[in-house]
Amino acid sequence: MADVLAWCFHSPRRLLVVAVALLAVVIGIGAGVRALTPGPAPTASRPPAPVAVAEAGPAVAAAVSFARAWATKAPTATVEQWRAGVQPLVTPEFGRLLATTDPAALPGGGPTGQPAVRFLSSASSLVEVPLSTGRRVLVTVVLLGGRWLVSDVQPLAGDLGDVGATGSAG
Repeated sequence: MADVLAWCFHSPRRLLVVAVALLAVVIGIGAGVRALTPGPAPTASRPPAPVAVAEAGPAVAAAVSFARAWATKAPTATVEQWRAGVQPLVTPEFGRLLATTDPAALPGGGPTGQPAVRFLSSASSLVEVPLSTGRRVLVTVVLLGGRWLVSDVQPLAGDLGDVGATGSAG
């Protein structure tokens, strides 16, 4: 055995040839074992059951109503009045986050144009709402207690066609 090892390590070139040959043998054995091993037994596949998806109208309406109340504080309204107007439209968790929002940091402008549904399921939706300032926001609404409520809002930034947009969501 010592003579075989000495022969293999005699030169770097010989060692490389031996290593490549061993690698080829290992790959060949692995392929042979895989070819002889039976695959998983076929199972009867059923198509997935249809899932009821809610109509987009109520989710979109909730997103647009929120954007109208959230995006701009009326000049005569106090911060507390602005928060009170937004609270009934949002989930309790998001409402607690909005309690720390400075309305002066919001994008301003009300909803304008056609909102676009980005995602819709029976329990949640993601709606893109264009604002009159040219900015767009993504509003996440969830079905909670039979009502569509907003659980998040983010500026639409980094999306195709809107690479330079920045802003504070809330």
